[in-house]
Amino acid sequence: MNNPWSRRFFLFLALGLVLGWMGPFGTYGQLPGWRRFAYWMIAVPAVGMCARIAMVMLAGHGRAGSWPLLGRIAAGAALAGFPGCFIVLLLQGSMTGRLGFDALFLIQMYATVSLVIGLISYPLMLLTGSRPRVEPEEADSPFLRRIPAKLGTELLWLSAEDHYIRVTTPLGSDLILCRLSDAIAELGAGAGQQVHRSHWVARGAVKSAERKDGKTALLLTNGDSVPVSQSYLPALKAAGWL
Repeated sequence: MNNPWSRRFFLFLALGLVLGWMGPFGTYGQLPGWRRFAYWMIAVPAVGMCARIAMVMLAGHGRAGSWPLLGRIAAGAALAGFPGCFIVLLLQGSMTGRLGFDALFLIQMYATVSLVIGLISYPLMLLTGSRPRVEPEEADSPFLRRIPAKLGTELLWLSAEDHYIRVTTPLGSDLILCRLSDAIAELGAGAGQQVHRSHWVARGAVKSAERKDGKTALLLTNGDSVPVSQSYLPALKAAGWL
């Protein structure tokens, strides 16, 4: 199962099996054994894949792709809550034989489904290094295999320190033995931009640019500020970064 979509589907299926055994949200008393398991093992993968699609759509959308992790999760959960709410309602109706609801119930159901999506998505995205933002070109990069697993693969910026590179992601930073020029070559031209002799910034990691006392710096989504040297300004302007 090398396909991340397949892995996520089977993870949701396993989670549905666990919830079927636990019977949360009153389903333990409302549904007999086989119906309870069927309900959760259909609901969790169906709603989970809606959430996955919403997160990937946001990650590929210009500005939204540079939002902090919690912001992307909240927006993705709000989007996935719409189809997720109706999936849950249809399943409840088919399992219990009762499909009636009013506007208030619908709003409450949407809020509950969106909240549950967000609460489940956050640890999943942390465990997978927030992989939905990784572009195909980056995913094939040998440089990403050098990064400690605890940092994930969502690069923010690289900084040269003697013979090492400090790698920074939303999950933290660490030093690896590598030259900055080699890292940039392995990542590929589309993954980001070199902004200084000692610094490289990932595409989508920039929140804003600031200029003070004749010097330019990039403010990143995690709050870090990366200086930009004059020699790299034309390339950054041409790429639309400034």
